[in-house]
Amino acid sequence: MDIVARKEQIQMLVASDNVPEAVKRSMDYIRDFGNNKDDINAILLISNKYFRLKRSLITNTIDNNDLDIQMNRVLLGMLELLDRIEDNFLLFHGNTDPN
Repeated sequence: MDIVARKEQIQMLVASDNVPEAVKRSMDYIRDFGNNKDDINAILLISNKYFRLKRSLITNTIDNNDLDIQMNRVLLGMLELLDRIEDNFLLFHGNTDPN
C-alpha cells in the first residue's frame, strides 16, 4: 500500500476516535516511510502523551476541558508529523510506493 493510502487510513482512525490504533499505525508508517530517528522519537513522545492523558482521564485527575485541549494538540502533532513524513518521502522518492 502506498504512503498516501496509509496516511488516509490513519486519518480515518483519528476521525473515528480510534486513537490507540491510529498511534500504532502511525508508528508503523514512520518506520516504513520516515528517514530519521527524530521522526520515531516524535511519535513515541506523542504516544506517551496520549496514554498519559488517557490515564489521567481514568483516574479523574484532569478536567474535561483541559483533556480536550491537550488531546487535540496531541492529535494535531501526530497528523502534522505524518504530513511532514509524506512530504519528505515524496520529495526524495517522487512516487508513493516505497518498493
